[in-house]
Amino acid sequence: MFSNVLMASRHLLIQRHKGNTFLRIASRFKMEKVINLGIPHVGEQIFESIDTSGLIQCLLVSKTWKVLAENVLIKRWNGKMFEACKSGETKVVQLLLEGCNCACEDLGLSSKDGYGLTAFAWACINGHKNIVQLLLDHSKPKNVCGREKRPAAGAQRAKRAYHRKPRSSCRRQPIVSARDNDGWTAVMWACKKGHKDVVQLLLDHCVDLNARNGDRFTAFMWACKNGHKDVVKLLLDHQDQIIELNTRDNDGCTAFMWACENGHQDVVQLLLNHQDLNIDLKEKDNFGVTGFMKACKSGFKDVVKMLLNHLDHIEQINSGWTIFYTDVGEHYMLSKEIRNLIEMFLSKP
Repeated sequence: MFSNVLMASRHLLIQRHKGNTFLRIASRFKMEKVINLGIPHVGEQIFESIDTSGLIQCLLVSKTWKVLAENVLIKRWNGKMFEACKSGETKVVQLLLEGCNCACEDLGLSSKDGYGLTAFAWACINGHKNIVQLLLDHSKPKNVCGREKRPAAGAQRAKRAYHRKPRSSCRRQPIVSARDNDGWTAVMWACKKGHKDVVQLLLDHCVDLNARNGDRFTAFMWACKNGHKDVVKLLLDHQDQIIELNTRDNDGCTAFMWACENGHQDVVQLLLNHQDLNIDLKEKDNFGVTGFMKACKSGFKDVVKMLLNHLDHIEQINSGWTIFYTDVGEHYMLSKEIRNLIEMFLSKP
C-alpha cells in the first residue's frame, strides 16, 4: 500500500502541465486538500524532486509542508552558503543562518573564492539587499548564549549618572572590512554597481569609505566614475564619516575627472555645486590632462558646455596653455560641436 502511495505521489511530481508539476501548481495556489490526498504519508521523499523555487512556495501551504520543505532546503543547501548568497536565495540564507547553533558551524561566510571574494561581497555585488541585511545581523558580536553583547550594568549606571551623550553604537564588523585579491571592499563593489540600498546598509555599519583598492580607487570614486548619481549624493550627505572627496588614483585622476571623462553630467553638476569639494578646474592628472580636457576628448558636449559656464577665462581651463584650442584640438581630434563651443567661449570679450 505504501509503495503504491509513493508511486502515485511521485507521478504527481513527474506529470507536467506547461512546464509545471501538478504538485507545484497545487502549492502555488495553496490547494492543500489536493496535496493531502497522499503526499503527507510520504514525508520528505516527495519534496526532494522539487526545485528550490517550488520548495519556497511549499513553505506557504501549511505547517506540515513548511517543516518538510525547510528540511529539504537545509539539506540541499548545506555547505552551499556561498552559492546561496551569490544567487540571491534569500529564504535559503535565512534558513541556514537560523539553523546555525551557538557553536556556529562553519557556514562558509569567511571563505573566499579564487578572486578573494566572500559570500557577503557577492551579495553586495549582485545587489541582494535582504541577504546583505541578514548577514550583517548575523555577524553582530554575540556571547555564548547567542545574544548580542551589552555593556556591563556598572557601565550603564555610570553613563546615566554623568549624563553623557551616548556614543555611536556603530562598530565596524569584519564582514564589511574584508578585501578581495585586488583590495576591493564590499562598499566599493556596491558603489561601482550603483546598489543604493546596499550602500545605505553598509553606511549604517561603519564601512571605511576612505579605503583604497590596488588602483587607489575609493568607493566614492567608483560611484562618480560610473555615474551613479543617487549613490554619489548619498555619500556626499553622509555625516558620520569624513570622506576624502578629492583623493587621486594611481594615474592622478580625481572622482570629478572620472565623471567628466565618462560624461556623467548629473554627477559633474552635483560635484560642482557641493560646498565641501571646492573643485579646481585647473587640476591635472599625472599626464597633464584636466577634467575639462577629458570631457572634450571623450566628446561629451553637455559636460563641456557646463564646465565652460563655470569659467571666466580660458586660462582656468588650460592653466597656461595660450594655444589650447590648437594643441588640444589637434591632439584629441575634437568634434566639430565641441570646437564650436570652445570658439564661442574664446570669442567672449
